[in-house]
Amino acid sequence: APTCTECDVGQYTDQTAQVMCKQCQPGTYQSATGQDICIDCPLGRSTGLGGYETMATGCEDCTAGQYAGTTGLASCTRCDDGTYSPPGRSTCTSCVPGTYDHDQPDPDPATECVSCPLGQTTDGAEKQTSCVACQAGFADTNQDGVRCETCSVGHYAPVGAVVCETCPEGKTDHDGVHDMGTDPHTGRLETPSAASPCQWCDVGYY
Repeated sequence: APTCTECDVGQYTDQTAQVMCKQCQPGTYQSATGQDICIDCPLGRSTGLGGYETMATGCEDCTAGQYAGTTGLASCTRCDDGTYSPPGRSTCTSCVPGTYDHDQPDPDPATECVSCPLGQTTDGAEKQTSCVACQAGFADTNQDGVRCETCSVGHYAPVGAVVCETCPEGKTDHDGVHDMGTDPHTGRLETPSAASPCQWCDVGYY
């Protein structure tokens, strides 16, 4: 008389009197024999490219730079530019302000974000793939790359500075190098120079 046999690993049957067992679907697995269901891959894992062997033994961790945000996935999703993730994660981590996804020309979400070089900033934004130099009249005074701070009156800074320099005696910047040349200062210095941004005081002033 015919006898019944247990379904193999990676297979199941959810009905009686079946001739054949069913194969677990991508995104699910079954590592035990004789089962009536397959199990969804958990968060951060998928069946990936493993095929039947993975469905029989378990799910694979998402590789670095990928994530699985729901259960039962057949494949993991690549993290967006400006984010990253280590292996086996359900979410990606954004580059925080002052850091950026440094792999160029193709950002690589498998590597962690790095701090902006000194004198550069993300201007308070996250998920950046590059940093920009502080403009003249601004400086990365906190040296954290988050924002460039405006130089105060009597100080100046060239592009990409980390400190605001004090104007020497007998010279002034009037309102910070970024504003010079506009009313009421027109004629005093039309185009400020990063090399010598401070001006001699007018006659009658010191």
